[in-house]
Amino acid sequence: MKEIKFRYIFKNEIFNDISIYYLTLKEIENGDLNKILKSGMIENGYKIIARDLFIGYKDINNKDIYSTDTLKISGNEYYSNDSISLDNDWTFIGKIEQNSYMWLVLAEDKTYIPFYDILQNNFEIEIINKED
Repeated sequence: MKEIKFRYIFKNEIFNDISIYYLTLKEIENGDLNKILKSGMIENGYKIIARDLFIGYKDINNKDIYSTDTLKISGNEYYSNDSISLDNDWTFIGKIEQNSYMWLVLAEDKTYIPFYDILQNNFEIEIINKED
């Protein structure tokens, strides 16, 4: 079974500073998140702005992929699904999101590629978040 991990992103509104913590479910259950919160984060103006779930896969740079990451998906063969048709040598950019039963990479125009299609077709996956 894949390890359950979370990414917590804190932002300080005064200094416009971002702090990111990666915790396993076991670490959270053992109180590590409370230790972070009690270490002065809240008193110093930090607020949790995101709590993202590790989806169990890595990108081409061996970075863990978390829910809400922005991904660049690349393929060199024709691909189509109910929402999109892509010719040879294409690139698709979207956020990883979970609908009621699967992970999707969803573009701003609401076109999508199911994550299982990405894995099944060995498409290249790269995280392109702003903080990366």
